[in-house]
Amino acid sequence: MRNISFILIAFLFAGCTKQMDKQFFEVELMETSQIDCHIPVIQFVDTTGMRAACGFSSVTAMTRDIPAASVIKGKRFYISIKAAPDAVLCTTLGPAPPPLLVITNLVEKK
Repeated sequence: MRNISFILIAFLFAGCTKQMDKQFFEVELMETSQIDCHIPVIQFVDTTGMRAACGFSSVTAMTRDIPAASVIKGKRFYISIKAAPDAVLCTTLGPAPPPLLVITNLVEKK
């Protein structure tokens, strides 16, 4: 009985992770290089479901996962993301930097 419960719980958690990875969010590239961390900053255009998927409440985030050729201010993308953001270690030159977001799939908006 204990083994069956463990397997059932494992399948439930795996299902939640897959569902979040397939959900796409529209974002806009706000800054090409954040002042402290020197990586792009994106802003969510539609925040529906974003807070639950990201694990934080900010509508802006930094990411290293945009190809260099696509880092153009104002460009929009559809992204899928990991459920939990990574930690950010930067200097503190300005205000607190936005959280770091891991993009699992990125499609340029046409």
